[in-house]
This record gives sequence, structure tokens and C-alpha cells, in this order.
Amino acid sequence: MYHEEFGIDITTILSTSTLSLKIFRKKFLDVEIPILSGWIDKFIRSGYFGGATDYYKAIGYNLKYYDVNSLYP
Repeated sequence: MYHEEFGIDITTILSTSTLSLKIFRKKFLDVEIPILSGWIDKFIRSGYFGGATDYYKAIGYNLKYYDVNSLYP
């Protein structure tokens, strides 16, 4: 179905997000996604390191605990 409609071989796809990105690029994207040159890429990536972090120590008495793993099904 994906090969007939979009021309995509799903045997090379590892996840649904990769599939959706390939469909978007092939079907809807009108311009090429630019690739940064070496020094610009290195400069931008250097901004991802460091930064402020916060630590909070949670304290509570007579608390009730709820399982919230299923909030985003």
C-alpha cells in the first residue's frame, strides 16, 4: 500500500515516525531541507552543552500516590 501510493519501501523503515517523515518529504515538501556546513554545525551544537539545572527535594506527609503512566494513551 505504501509503495503503491507513496513509492516508499517499508522494509527500510524502523519506526512510524520515520515513515511519516519520508511520506512528508516525498509528498508534501516543496524545498530541500538545508544541511549546515561543518563549522556552522559545530558552532550550533556547542550551544547544546551546559546550562542551568535545578534540583527540588520533594517532601510530603499523608500523601496518596497515583499511577500516571497512562495519561497519554
